[in-house]
Amino acid sequence: WLFGDARAGIDFDEHGFPRAVTARARANLKKLLDLAREEKVVLIPVLFDFGLADGVERSGPDGAWQVGERPSLVTNAGQRAALAKIVEDLVREHAGHEGVLAWEPMNEPENAVAVVTPEHFGHLQRFLGELVDAIHRAGELATVGSRN
Repeated sequence: WLFGDARAGIDFDEHGFPRAVTARARANLKKLLDLAREEKVVLIPVLFDFGLADGVERSGPDGAWQVGERPSLVTNAGQRAALAKIVEDLVREHAGHEGVLAWEPMNEPENAVAVVTPEHFGHLQRFLGELVDAIHRAGELATVGSRN
């Protein structure tokens, strides 16, 4: 997973809108793809994990650690659009890389229980569709996996 639950790797503004992929995340992805090329393996980079909207805000002993719960990236059309734009830009930077078979928007989206609800399921479908479209616009293949 590149961004997991979005607690790192993406710069957000004060209203929760994604602004950019961080320089560190870009450097880490470049290193990952350089290693893939060197080792002659192909990857399917997974952008986000269901932890993005799984209803869990804290983990660890007595909730010691805050985790990245950001369901508004799924439910807010403006935030989704901003995220799709930075994903498209990132994927476009690496389009055609021999170390990438395809890009996956989210690991096991059916486990994002905060948005797998009657109220928000359509938002989740749009979230996945908009990220897949962004990946395609960048000239790459996309896949959407699930637990089963």
